[in-house]
Amino acid sequence: DQTEPKYHLVDEPYDYGTVTAVAEEGKPEAFALNQNYPNPFNPYTSIEYRIPANGNTRLEIYNSSGQLIEVLVNDYQNAGSHMAVWNTSSHSSGTYFYRFRFGSVTETKKMTLLK
Repeated sequence: DQTEPKYHLVDEPYDYGTVTAVAEEGKPEAFALNQNYPNPFNPYTSIEYRIPANGNTRLEIYNSSGQLIEVLVNDYQNAGSHMAVWNTSSHSSGTYFYRFRFGSVTETKKMTLLK
């Protein structure tokens, strides 16, 4: 029907309620280490992590024999989300582990390189 206003719902009253709290964005409340993406991968993979406060962070890559292969992050970082990218062009296929340390928290995850 052409006689009905096109935007009639906009003109109708609506109660949106009262805002009682707004979440603070940008500062995570807890530590989180995500699974690398993609996995399996070749030749690049990304590792995302969140830290709840400023502090020293360290992200290490180990081979399946437990040898330290590379240190991707070893720095003082601000609270928030961060991402590290690992270029594996000089490494062979196999299972690798990444270990993340922040303060007293240490977490390790597994990833697979397929060439």
